[in-house]
Amino acid sequence: IIGLVSQEMPFFLPSYAKRHYNFLKEIPTAQFFIDSLRKIGVDLIVILSHCGVDRDTIMAHQLKGVDVIVSGFDGRGMRKPYEDPYTHTLVVRGYGGLSEIGKLEIWYDRRFNVITKYHGELLSLITEEAIPDPKWLTFPLNLGED
Repeated sequence: IIGLVSQEMPFFLPSYAKRHYNFLKEIPTAQFFIDSLRKIGVDLIVILSHCGVDRDTIMAHQLKGVDVIVSGFDGRGMRKPYEDPYTHTLVVRGYGGLSEIGKLEIWYDRRFNVITKYHGELLSLITEEAIPDPKWLTFPLNLGED
C-alpha cells in the first residue's frame, strides 16, 4: 500500500506549514516506490490517493504496475470502478461526507500475478435513514396541516 497526497498540496496549506514539508511530483515518486516494491516481490499494489479523481485517472494510465487506486480529495464519487484500458489499473472512490462506503472485490490469479475479475459498488449509509414524511408524498401537497 502506497499513500499519496497531491503535489499541489502547498496551495492548500497555510504559509507557516509549507516550510515543514516537501511535496514531490506524484507520478515519478509513485513509480519509484512501485518499482521498489515489485523488485522485492510484492504481488498486489494499492495506492491510497489524496490527489483527486482527475489526477488519479491520469496516474492509472501512466503508472506501470499499480493494481488499484483508491481515490480521494475532491468529494466526487464513482458508482462503479474505472478500469484504465491500457494499464488495467482500477480506480475506485466514494463520495465525500461519508454518505457511502465502497466495496471492491477482486479475483487474483497468483500464477500470473493478475486481477482476473472484479466487482465494485458504493453502498449508501443514509438511504434507509431518510424515510420521507408522508405529507411530502401526496399531491397536491398538504403543507397547512399539522
